[in-house]
Amino acid sequence: MKINVNGKIMIGLSNIESLILDDVARDNIKFLIQERKLSQRKIAELSNGTISYAFVAHLLSGRKNVISKDKFFKICQILDVEPEQIFRNSVKLYSNSH
Repeated sequence: MKINVNGKIMIGLSNIESLILDDVARDNIKFLIQERKLSQRKIAELSNGTISYAFVAHLLSGRKNVISKDKFFKICQILDVEPEQIFRNSVKLYSNSH
């Protein structure tokens, strides 16, 4: 799987073990959770044991910003979104001058 930002392939996720979410990515997750009217407990329940309530709470509060690839994909599955939607506006692209 590759993350596509503004039509450009930025990173392949197949060899990555974990990701660091910045504030924009975290806000995107929060928005999607609210939009789908899901609670933190419901996300934990829907993850079938992959994600705990405490993990979701810490992730959304910013106390935890590192997430395993498996947990990240599970959250995407629960929210019914592609990973690109989480990172939209999160990754800054380098200009040609770099």
